[in-house]
Amino acid sequence: MDSTIPASARIPVIFDTDPGIDDALALALLARHPRFELLAVTTAFGNAPVETTTRNARGLTALYRQDIPVAAGAAGPLLDKRRRKDGIPLLEAKFRRNLARQFPARQQQRILDASLDQATLEAMPVHEYVDLYVI
Repeated sequence: MDSTIPASARIPVIFDTDPGIDDALALALLARHPRFELLAVTTAFGNAPVETTTRNARGLTALYRQDIPVAAGAAGPLLDKRRRKDGIPLLEAKFRRNLARQFPARQQQRILDASLDQATLEAMPVHEYVDLYVI
């Protein structure tokens, strides 16, 4: 890490990707740039099946010498009406569990209030939403 950038100024990142060439370059930037702290990688169906994108992400994190978790995500489109009806409650429950592991109760609630209300989320500037995750 670049000693001129204090640890408190680093931006924590969980990168959700379907790694092909473009995402491989983005992952290289996140892995090597001193301003970013790459915490984990999640993968999804996109340019290839989720099994392939997950294998690619694991290979890339090893190549970039990142000892971080890589988790497989959605194997298909989440907005497919058949998946959405069953999937959204599961995703929300998982989101709540993961927030509970990382953030104090008040901060969890602020993140949930912003994330689960579409109008609030759409009206909120991106930097304000990202700031909700700063510990």
